[in-house]
Amino acid sequence: MKRIAFFILLLIFSSCAKIPVQTIKLTDAVIEEGQRMHQLNLLLIEKMFADKRERIDLFIEGEYIPKYLANFQKNIPEETNYKEEFTGMMNSIIPHIIKQRNLMHTALETQRVKLISKINADYLVYEQATAQLKALIESAVKVNDERTLAFEQLADITNNSIDLNKLDQILDDYIGKAGEIGENLDVHSRSLDQAINSLLNK
Repeated sequence: MKRIAFFILLLIFSSCAKIPVQTIKLTDAVIEEGQRMHQLNLLLIEKMFADKRERIDLFIEGEYIPKYLANFQKNIPEETNYKEEFTGMMNSIIPHIIKQRNLMHTALETQRVKLISKINADYLVYEQATAQLKALIESAVKVNDERTLAFEQLADITNNSIDLNKLDQILDDYIGKAGEIGENLDVHSRSLDQAINSLLNK
């Protein structure tokens, strides 16, 4: 949407010696559409991460706990009295599972906050650039330096879009790998951070 807005405004300025009144209305429509798309992007990111949080919980319950319990049971001596040792075993098992779940949720939340901050920062620059363009239209000022600066700001925004399909794959890969028994969660969390940074800085 931001790329389309940029080219519409670029064509208007490039082709019109005199700026018609209708151009202001078109600019307002472009700005409103940019706001709408920004809100949709935020909602989509929030929905995606909510789904991933739910998937983590389902993974912990349906896959991680059975695997962990099976692995735990293998290390219990045969002569163990389960009735006497039950409380102790539960005191060992439950905190570990809760910690695993919390670590995965925390890593996910860190990336959610980072992505939302990036999207909001990009939109703020876009908003400032379109405000400058609207001011130029309304005043009919033809100052090439100001116009070029506004165009450059908008052009920068078009190169900073986030590939949501790639983001979805990165998050799925993290959940799958980080939940394996015996895996180093810190390593996977750092890999997630690097992958998200790569996506944001492409």
